[in-house]
Amino acid sequence: MPLRFVAIFSLLFLCSLVGCEPSPPSNNSIEEEDVTTAEDQTPIAELSFQTLEDSEEKLITEIRSRRGIGRGSILAPGRSWPAAVILHLHLKGLESLVVEADGVKWEVNVSSSQGHTITSRLNDLEQSISKDKAIVYVMPNQQPVTTIPLSSDQFFEVVLPSQLFESNPSEIKLAWVDFYR
Repeated sequence: MPLRFVAIFSLLFLCSLVGCEPSPPSNNSIEEEDVTTAEDQTPIAELSFQTLEDSEEKLITEIRSRRGIGRGSILAPGRSWPAAVILHLHLKGLESLVVEADGVKWEVNVSSSQGHTITSRLNDLEQSISKDKAIVYVMPNQQPVTTIPLSSDQFFEVVLPSQLFESNPSEIKLAWVDFYR
């Protein structure tokens, strides 16, 4: 039976592993349940987390999750949140993304079936999102979602709603699933 454990990665720890320049400690953490085989103890799941841009105008956080299921949190980058908070999710699908902050809960999913409908729910109020007012794009060219699974050079860009940040929370919590199993 596989051994299960929770690994917490920080940007500083990841940089020390790959030998990149040290950076200030990250205010963010991501958790993913790693599964190892009993025979060789080699991790099957891989996860990386990195802040790509942090300014007064914009915070962009990149999440790479080979396993496709994970959770984590982003701590407030300063006294207040920037005007735009954006996630770059390197996943093949986006069946579920849940973001919570100070009692506000936002869920978004992209249907895997033809049409790839985007559904958003803020505090249990559900709405379908039209393609021209998308909050989820396929990058690198900010295109509408037309094919799932995404190719290896594509990822989801998700713009978080401002309602999550109205109370200036100290952190936001994230949970994602690429495909329901």
